[in-house]
Amino acid sequence: MFKTIANAWKIPDLRRKMLFTLFIILIFRIGSVIPVPFLDVQALKSLTEGWKDSSNMLAYYDVFSGGAFSNATLFAMSVTPYINSSIIMQLLTVAIPPLERLAK
Repeated sequence: MFKTIANAWKIPDLRRKMLFTLFIILIFRIGSVIPVPFLDVQALKSLTEGWKDSSNMLAYYDVFSGGAFSNATLFAMSVTPYINSSIIMQLLTVAIPPLERLAK
């Protein structure tokens, strides 16, 4: 395995792609620790506590995000907003002609 990585490191294009991937992972890990400014984290944690006992939707979202939502970090929602906006824009390009021309 290490020999394969060493051989891949010798190829400039693969080295650039591996460094870019590591950089993106580093940015994501840093952003998943930084709390959202001007948000009371303790109040959010109190809303998401007790997910087993209640039918609180925020508590369920916290469970699905692996506990990142209750910590209120910058990247707690991961890529979900990007994927949702991409799907919405694809649907809107069919309905709105100026967006269709812009997409082309």
